[in-house]
Amino acid sequence: MSTEVFSKKVVMGYIHHMDNLLRNDYYLIDKHGQAAGEYLLSAFLEIHEQTPENAFLKINIARLLLTFDQPTKAITILEQGLVLNPSNKFIKSLLALAYFREGQVAKAVEFLRTAKVLGQGMEAWAPEKILFDGGEQFLTEAVLGLEVEKLTKKVSSLYKVASTLEQRGFYEQAIECHLSILKELPEYHPSLCNIATSYWKLGKISVAKNYYQQALKLEPTFFEVLRNLTSIHFKLEEYELAVGVLKQAVKTYPTNPDFLIDLGTAYAHLKHEEKAVKYLKLCLEIAPEYCLEIDHLPVLHPILKHLV
Repeated sequence: MSTEVFSKKVVMGYIHHMDNLLRNDYYLIDKHGQAAGEYLLSAFLEIHEQTPENAFLKINIARLLLTFDQPTKAITILEQGLVLNPSNKFIKSLLALAYFREGQVAKAVEFLRTAKVLGQGMEAWAPEKILFDGGEQFLTEAVLGLEVEKLTKKVSSLYKVASTLEQRGFYEQAIECHLSILKELPEYHPSLCNIATSYWKLGKISVAKNYYQQALKLEPTFFEVLRNLTSIHFKLEEYELAVGVLKQAVKTYPTNPDFLIDLGTAYAHLKHEEKAVKYLKLCLEIAPEYCLEIDHLPVLHPILKHLV
């Protein structure tokens, strides 16, 4: 039997067991040779043309592309998979491997961090071995460890400089430091928050809003961002947007009177009287002293009678 016929026979039987692909594609290649793997890849690509929304299939195509040392093509298909499934840790780990093989170590570290392979806090960053089924080591601890150590020191140094500049009121220079950090770690939450705060202090409120929104996407429960973004929406009279942020805030901090009164006030601005009354009553149940603050908000005067 020719290699081609044998490969097709093995692979076609294999494709009928899609649930085992994640564990067995390397086993198939090891046992039946590269021709089987190449046929499997072509078969997957053909299926992919018919079902381009299948993220699981993209993962397996990328694995085979990496097996055949084609990281650039793997990156393209994995990025597509990430759009379909943004939280998939396996896609992010594969992207880390692909970028690592292309020599883009900073990108590799970025995807490892977002895949939660590396610790969230800078002080907790410790390289870990990422093992593939069958024990293949994706990124060696030694090499990645050196890169992480260098990156950690660089970010830590820049962050200290930025903090000093902020304390002295040099907000534009502080922003430049944080932007340098974001070039290395695009999702570094503290820098996004500090850039937003600096722009706010410089009077560039719309720019500040943009950075706070980015920070909120990364950490939806971060108290300071919820408070500051709410204040900006109120200042810009964006009450619909304020309601969106405040509903999120009240869900996370249900007994915080500031969030409750702000949500009630935002609804009052939008003429949603029933909802405004609901949240203002909740606020007063938790913190009766807030009645003085309510008295000083003209927009709430028409509904004061409903709060008695």
